Amino acid sequence: MKQIMMKQIMMKQIIMKQIIFTLTLIILTPKVYCQEESIFNNFSKDEKTQALQQIKILENAFKDLNTDDLQAILSPDFTSMGQSMPTAIEVLKQMSTQMPKGSIRVLSASKTKNKLYDLDLELGHFGIYFKSTLDSQFKFIKLDYIKEKEQMKGTTNQYLVSKESISLPFHLIDGFILIDGEVNRKKGKFMFDTGNSKGLLLNNNFLGLKKNNHLGNGETGSGQQLIIYQSDISNAGIINQITWDNLNDVRHADFGFIEEHITKDFLGFLGYEFMQNFEFIIDYDAQVIDLYQLDEMGNSSQHIYNKEDVIESLKFTTSSEKQIPVLEFSLANEKITSYFDTGTQGSINLLSDFKDKLLHTKDLKPFNNGWYGQPDSPTFVLDGLTYNGNELEKIRNLSVFDSSKNEIEMGYQFLKNYKTVWNYKTNTIILLKR
Repeated sequence: MKQIMMKQIMMKQIIMKQIIFTLTLIILTPKVYCQEESIFNNFSKDEKTQALQQIKILENAFKDLNTDDLQAILSPDFTSMGQSMPTAIEVLKQMSTQMPKGSIRVLSASKTKNKLYDLDLELGHFGIYFKSTLDSQFKFIKLDYIKEKEQMKGTTNQYLVSKESISLPFHLIDGFILIDGEVNRKKGKFMFDTGNSKGLLLNNNFLGLKKNNHLGNGETGSGQQLIIYQSDISNAGIINQITWDNLNDVRHADFGFIEEHITKDFLGFLGYEFMQNFEFIIDYDAQVIDLYQLDEMGNSSQHIYNKEDVIESLKFTTSSEKQIPVLEFSLANEKITSYFDTGTQGSINLLSDFKDKLLHTKDLKPFNNGWYGQPDSPTFVLDGLTYNGNELEKIRNLSVFDSSKNEIEMGYQFLKNYKTVWNYKTNTIILLKR
């Protein structure tokens, strides 16, 4: 994560840019997770013990990259990702080198009639899931990486709502979208943050949540230390539009610095697990987000915009952080990767040679008004950005950083130029006329 040294007058933007960008990259301290008795409710005590012993060996092999121990816990019939032995063990070894280090916990466990044991697993809290099966001798006969948690037994998205459409007015504070809501009957504001992978990520400093279930530690790129906890939440809601009761394992940390710099009644972040099943349109001028329920094919429940208003339809991909849209633009006849995130102002990272080129061609010019009217803030205007040959609006008030690669973080300073329609099932962001 890049280190940012900027003047005090830009502290609000620094803090928010870094915290939103790095929350999905928090490195959690490994710990042993308590396996609830209800998960193993049809296992004998001995069966549960043996299953957990095998998982512990697998966990240690992943942590230490010592794959020699894997052979002892694998059946001769072992398969992984469609490959049988001996290729399957090579797949598993390769998998262990690519995965982050963390504890493995059991999400669900069931015993079949022919005495096989199906276990759904999660690696740490990185959003990495596996489906596995043990044979009657408690040897692994299958271990497959699963991309989506919803494919696991007994896992549901607790943030799903059944409403066909929802309209959420918002406050716009320093470019950040803040929506009135409440948690455990305490009123405040949520940040609508497409960069946050969770349905809710709460602020325990404002809410006074108990800190007795520690998940791990991390820090933001601007240096704030984060200690991550999780708790069950009795109720949460958004502007009398949405109510959730009895939410389980909701993560929280101390975001007091956001209270200090953005809003004093900061509840936390509203993120991807909530918004992924809607097509939503963000209108910064009207300060409202309209959300429309999607079907399995990604079609919205209502027609929400006129085709005549479409300026461009951006087709994005996602990396391991599936909530972050990634796509390529063209700038000065070169490709430049961009990342979209409503929880940031936006910035551009440039190689020194390319920066000099943009300054020479006037595609990059100092922005005289500075950051929110402060004349000594080093921001720029970016011009000449194109997609599919079509030139897009200038981006003003853009922070520029020296970097080892060229990339743009697309936040408020870009998004405010349009109404934007987001659809994670079709992987599109549509730019509409304001």
